[in-house]
Amino acid sequence: KPRWQKLASCIIAELSAPHLAAHFAMGNFCAGNDSYTREGDGWSGQLGDNPTAIIVWRGRDLRKGDIMGSDPYCVVRVGKPKQPWYEKMRSAGRRSKVAKGTDPEWNFGFAIGTGNITQTEVHIRVFDKDRLSGDDFLGEVTVPLKQLLDAKGTPVDLAMKGDVDAKGTLSVSAGPLELLNDKKLEPLVLFEEMGPIGPTKKWNVDDPTVSLLIGGTSLPNSLRGVFWLTDQKGSSALASFGGPNRDGGGCSLGRLSGDRYTVRVSGDRVWSFASQSLGEALEAIDLVYHFIFDDPSDPKKCQIYPEARNWGLVMKEESLLDFEMELEEEPDQDYPGSVVWRRPSYVAGQMVYEYALVQVIDEAGQKNPARLGQVRGVPKVQHHGRKPGLHLVPVSRRYCKVATLSLASEPRRAVATALGTCPPP
Repeated sequence: KPRWQKLASCIIAELSAPHLAAHFAMGNFCAGNDSYTREGDGWSGQLGDNPTAIIVWRGRDLRKGDIMGSDPYCVVRVGKPKQPWYEKMRSAGRRSKVAKGTDPEWNFGFAIGTGNITQTEVHIRVFDKDRLSGDDFLGEVTVPLKQLLDAKGTPVDLAMKGDVDAKGTLSVSAGPLELLNDKKLEPLVLFEEMGPIGPTKKWNVDDPTVSLLIGGTSLPNSLRGVFWLTDQKGSSALASFGGPNRDGGGCSLGRLSGDRYTVRVSGDRVWSFASQSLGEALEAIDLVYHFIFDDPSDPKKCQIYPEARNWGLVMKEESLLDFEMELEEEPDQDYPGSVVWRRPSYVAGQMVYEYALVQVIDEAGQKNPARLGQVRGVPKVQHHGRKPGLHLVPVSRRYCKVATLSLASEPRRAVATALGTCPPP
């Protein structure tokens, strides 16, 4: 559609279906910008616990990707020792730029909060970029973080493994945050690519366990816990700034990246819906929210820019459609004892709709019975034979078995084949 027709459709949707517009915060359309979801600030995880810099310098004598040559890049995840790749959180993963040849020079670094250093493993996979088909897996290395730290910043050469033809080494360093400055490296890297949307699971807000991730202490106080989106015209929803999770693309890191935070609405354990149809509609466009706060340590206001990933569109023209959040600094009479964010929507400078984000579960996982009682009381939750308080939570697939096959046509090449439907490596 022409630009003006798309914008008109957005305004009509905002005025006629506020419960949907509250989720799909429409704005002016522009081409999707990878910097919204791909570019990172080099910081990953909860930096409050043992912040550590990791640098991947280079690869040497790697296996050639294909007959057209090699375009290798590497992806780094961090997790517990011997934890499989697919269980290490994708959202905290970092990706190098694509290099050339079998001796790539990447020279990229980033920082993480490692927690218990002796219980942390660095896991690096190398792929050959292929624009015509899936990227080829060239091999991997795993190394205890402590081994890298004991080298005191000196690069450690690690032998590639994981593929029958894997060969060569990777050169890796780790140390305090100052290591990046000492090596004259800017901690500006790419996030790992966003993974596919997983299936939904049923969760009742009365269950003892919470199926959503809970925003923790690495977030500002006003963003912790789990929030209820009020006044959704029966389509009750809960949302969280918790993380890290399995989404990738810089989503749900579990802490602000500068003054920004990104949430994938149909992503891994960060949003729940009482309305199945609404959840399916948002999954179809793959809605992502980009939050920009006024203060990264003590936010009071926020600008929201939505992105429809499956349409390749980012909505960001505030003069026409403007979506904001503002913290209630005084106790809210409607929701006493809860953190409350007001969420107004403006069309051409005029407010047309407002709802609230109300904390219903705190950072320690303690539920607010009065607020959850209001969540259960939404009438539409009881439609379609569902019980009051029943929500659907998108959950990324955690387990993905991989078989190594040898093709007769390429006896020297191993092909990693995922069994069943699961995220790519």
